[in-house]
Amino acid sequence: MKQMYHSNDTCVLLINSHLVWCPKRRRKIVVDRLKTRLEELIRETAPELECEMVALEIMPDHLHLVVSATPQIEAQRTRG
Repeated sequence: MKQMYHSNDTCVLLINSHLVWCPKRRRKIVVDRLKTRLEELIRETAPELECEMVALEIMPDHLHLVVSATPQIEAQRTRG
């Protein structure tokens, strides 16, 4: 997948963030319906936050998400 650079009048940039989420004590809870629903929610929410989802990998005890966003979107804002 070719990534798109973000640009404005003064700069061109490509910022990728690698986010990792682990349940408490890395319990293996992200399975079956929860895994499917979590993936749906992430795919729906990324465009709303003006982020491009570069990669997503969901394991039973954690997930890895790589997103591309502009500097105006900070990771703290995406927390529930």
